[in-house]
Amino acid sequence: MMAVPRRLLRRLGMAWDRLYAPEPANDELRRIVNRERAFRRVATLVAGGASPSAVFTAVAGEMGRLLGADHTMITRYRADRTLTLVAKWSSPDLPELDVPFGGRWVVAPDTPAGIVVETGWPARRTADSIESDLGPWARAHGLGAGVAGPITVEDRLWGVITTLYREANPPPDDAEQRMAEFVRMLNCAIAQADARAELIACHARMVTAADAVRQSVAADLNDGPQQCLKELTRQLQELQAGTSDEGLRRHLSRFAEAASEIEGRLRQVSTDLLSVAPAKGGMEATLRALTRRCPVPVDLNVPTGQELAERVEATVYHIVAEGLLNAIRHAHASAIRIDLSRDGEGIRLSINDDGVGGAHPLDDESGLAALKKRVEVLGGSLQVESPVGDGTSLAVTLPCSA
Repeated sequence: MMAVPRRLLRRLGMAWDRLYAPEPANDELRRIVNRERAFRRVATLVAGGASPSAVFTAVAGEMGRLLGADHTMITRYRADRTLTLVAKWSSPDLPELDVPFGGRWVVAPDTPAGIVVETGWPARRTADSIESDLGPWARAHGLGAGVAGPITVEDRLWGVITTLYREANPPPDDAEQRMAEFVRMLNCAIAQADARAELIACHARMVTAADAVRQSVAADLNDGPQQCLKELTRQLQELQAGTSDEGLRRHLSRFAEAASEIEGRLRQVSTDLLSVAPAKGGMEATLRALTRRCPVPVDLNVPTGQELAERVEATVYHIVAEGLLNAIRHAHASAIRIDLSRDGEGIRLSINDDGVGGAHPLDDESGLAALKKRVEVLGGSLQVESPVGDGTSLAVTLPCSA
């Protein structure tokens, strides 16, 4: 009988082990595959320019699913030793978890997140062992335990991710290790989302400051030159009415008309500076007053009595004004359609023209890039479709409140 070489036996043994390995090895492989898929989904969001809130919410969901958690929270750590909720996730078969303490609380040393802040390492605690304010909150929501891990950006503690488990669903024994491995994979994605959030916040401050300056200038124009011109017009009209010299009456009439016209132009400048025209009847009347000045026909469809936050109304006004300007100046459109509708907690605005198309959303000369930033400041999105020769369509979504 021919002897079988030892090397062949070893290979057969390895193949046998791979085929009939114990179940834990298959579970480990499955966990690795699931982790890689979760990472790719988050990375795809980041590469596609998703908003920071969408990225953080996706990270919370992926972590919760990977660790079999019932809820997940991502919190941002601040220098005043507070944690601020950034994103949360709940298992689809459970009600959404109420946010504790309005979304911001002081770090407590007996919580998993507090241990992470102190040590920089993942930690777990049972709800029964937490005596600080978060303990009663956790127990009131039926939570039995939590596992937390650090999120580090540029070698500093950026925040904490915490998976929460009901009493009937204890966390896996290796939850800390698996959490650390997944967070390490996501460090770059989280850093990019954080940088994007900082840029949006910076632009928000710039927009707020610019709006404040515009309102100040508009108020100065209204209280100064406009009032003077109104008074001058009134005095000229009184002089005109009180003289019998026909030639002088004609001159005074022309002067009064000129002063009134200048005052009207200044009033329009003030209106444009304030972003939203001071028309009665809400958003509908405001937009109709704007579209009436357009030299081409505008089909405006806006629900009556629409009440929005002031910054949202200002943004809608800016978008419509810029859309009309682009349609006339750049697209040479002969007709424009504007639709504004409310969809749950958000609004949808679309502007379509029949112009030449070919608009580039990142072309600063068209003003679309600035509009996109303004929309993102409010947590909305702006999409542009502009095929050459087939018109331009702007689709905007915004939250109803800012």
